[in-house]
Amino acid sequence: MFDCIGMGFHCVDLLMRITEVPSFREHRSTRVLNFDMQGGGPVSTGLVTMARLGAKVGYLGKVGDDYWGDFIIKEYRKYGVDISQLVVEKGKTSPCVVVLVEATTGERVFLVLPSNLPSLRLNRTHKKYIASSKLLFLAGWGRSIVEAAKIAKSNGIPVFIDGLATGELKGLVDIAICSEEYAYAATHTRDPIEALKKLSMDGYKIVGVTLGSKGSVFEIDGKMFRQDAFKVKVIDTTGAGDVFHGAFGFGFLQGWDIEKTIEFASAVSALKCTKLGGRAGIPTFDETLDFLEKRKSSYFS
Repeated sequence: MFDCIGMGFHCVDLLMRITEVPSFREHRSTRVLNFDMQGGGPVSTGLVTMARLGAKVGYLGKVGDDYWGDFIIKEYRKYGVDISQLVVEKGKTSPCVVVLVEATTGERVFLVLPSNLPSLRLNRTHKKYIASSKLLFLAGWGRSIVEAAKIAKSNGIPVFIDGLATGELKGLVDIAICSEEYAYAATHTRDPIEALKKLSMDGYKIVGVTLGSKGSVFEIDGKMFRQDAFKVKVIDTTGAGDVFHGAFGFGFLQGWDIEKTIEFASAVSALKCTKLGGRAGIPTFDETLDFLEKRKSSYFS
């Protein structure tokens, strides 16, 4: 049995750390301070996080039979993510994203290259694969995502989404964590607590909003919880939310209470930010414990 099966967007990240973006009008160039190529994507990076922490995870989806697809596969194998049900689509282009990282702040912008991968259609083997997990982790939308959520619910498996449940997914999602931008767009309020109150009305058992350097807020059973972000030397914030989600999922699978889980997820996400890219800085479980013990955690000391 798997601890978690994930479905959703994955890609190759081409990471470039720069001091400024060149101007088309002035025909300027800029020097790339650091470059790296890593796997990326919300669910896939979340799964890698869980695997780094010690969970048994698998990814269900597609790649093309191109260079990017080969790299995505190698990344999954590198981190121990099961890809026995990953479909390789002949003649198709896998997703790739150029990530420009601002050297002074670690903030980033994305340039998304085109991909022509068709959606995955779930077969009987895929359905058994989903049913073999303790948690289903999703991002995005579409028929296969909805079908996967229904399979999980019919088997008593909690459904966790990166973002918010929309359309047919409403009522199928148990845990939802989204960024503050996503929350504000959905609720039309700039106050994170007010946004959280509105989101909690959609029937989630657990709902949270990540606030970047301001930490995160959560609601469970009518109670609000807040976690401050840990202060570290930030190199790159790429994937910080994805890593937070993966670490949160890991804590949930351990049966930890909400406060312990969000403190742990915050620590894992903070450590990620100390290196370039969404995956290079993901710590192990022991490295996270060491980080928390040094900060006198009441849960991990």
